[in-house]
Amino acid sequence: MKYVYKDQPYQLTLDTNNAQGGASDTNIIYRKPDGEEGTLTGSASGNNVVADVSGAINDQVGVWSFHAISTFSGDTESTTGDLFTLRVKDYWEK
Repeated sequence: MKYVYKDQPYQLTLDTNNAQGGASDTNIIYRKPDGEEGTLTGSASGNNVVADVSGAINDQVGVWSFHAISTFSGDTESTTGDLFTLRVKDYWEK
């Protein structure tokens, strides 16, 4: 499992398995270890949705879950990428 450190900003790139060229809205939804959920505004890049995670959002140690969500113009259908998990560690952890 990949990891980052708490309070560290990073860029997240998630594959949706679909071309994102016609997407009108691209987001990454997340769930923090305590169950809090949120949304990051993303941008399309090929099959990927890319979003920056600020140090202020990255404020909990533990396993985070992410999904990329894209909505296409004039369409109510969305594509969802695979679930991605990431471990956030404190600096003192090995």
